[in-house]
Amino acid sequence: MNQRIRLTKRLLYESLLELLGDRTVEEISVKELCEHAGINRSTFYAHFGCVRDVITEIGREITEKVRDICRREGSNPKIALEQICEYLYRMKSTEMVLFRNHTDKELSSAFESLSAEFYHIGNFDIKPQDEKLTLAFINYGMFNLIKTWLTENIEKTPKEISALLLDNILKVNSGKCH
Repeated sequence: MNQRIRLTKRLLYESLLELLGDRTVEEISVKELCEHAGINRSTFYAHFGCVRDVITEIGREITEKVRDICRREGSNPKIALEQICEYLYRMKSTEMVLFRNHTDKELSSAFESLSAEFYHIGNFDIKPQDEKLTLAFINYGMFNLIKTWLTENIEKTPKEISALLLDNILKVNSGKCH
């Protein structure tokens, strides 16, 4: 993607996030978003079909960053989770908008590979036929704990959240995957 397209998208992202401070995505028109971003509507439509597409792409970018952390730190899921918590904490204002506008499904799916790693290094006494259910519980539980931490402004550091998940809830004793 060239620099001009990146700048256009960044202007749209930032403008949308500002406009979403006190409204929902459904209450914002393409015309209003373009005026706020300082771009024309034809430029908008060259990249997006509607305002919701912009917020969906913001979510995809965050999701890709979480997946990158998982891939990069895959041999040490404890470090991966801590880095994810730190990243999401830094992106807290953006995350709040995404959560409020129900675009978190894709982000929760980014946790799936990490959840599988935690399952394999955790102290679980699970029957093979219950593995899929346990993985779903770990994935959505971990994601929703992080979501609650961010949306309810719970005063814990990213490191404390990571430790709470790993040491107390998932009972992961090893830092390395099998």
